[in-house]
Amino acid sequence: MVARCIKADVPTTVYLVSVSGFDTHAREKDAQTGRLTDVDKALTAFRSALPVTRGRRTSW
Repeated sequence: MVARCIKADVPTTVYLVSVSGFDTHAREKDAQTGRLTDVDKALTAFRSALPVTRGRRTSW
């Protein structure tokens, strides 16, 4: 959604996104690994969706 807003040139200087599910008390390592993998995939997709300007992607 944020990438679409950036592409649409929505006049916003700050976007806020959040991810929950990090407050775990059992099998923390597995849960954290899974959540961080999800975050990595989402950030990679976001970065790829940003427009390229003068040979560089829009910074964030």
